[in-house]
Amino acid sequence: MNSLSFIPHVSIDLSHQLSQLIEEPTRVTKESSTTIDLFITNCEESIVRSAVYQSAISDHDLIFAVRKISVPRETKNSSKLET
Repeated sequence: MNSLSFIPHVSIDLSHQLSQLIEEPTRVTKESSTTIDLFITNCEESIVRSAVYQSAISDHDLIFAVRKISVPRETKNSSKLET
């Protein structure tokens, strides 16, 4: 079991097979650093990249994730009209 399971969201994540992708602190002060901004998914393999981007205008950093998508390709027969 995850060593962070005492944290409520982690317990929920584990029991529902969810993954929290952000592992860096998202709020850093002189006294502390905490990960309070979360990105939770049930399909971790579809995420190409996730990260924290430091913000100069807020006390919270920006989080983001890039997801893989597939676009159906047009087949040669799909543009022909049948009469």
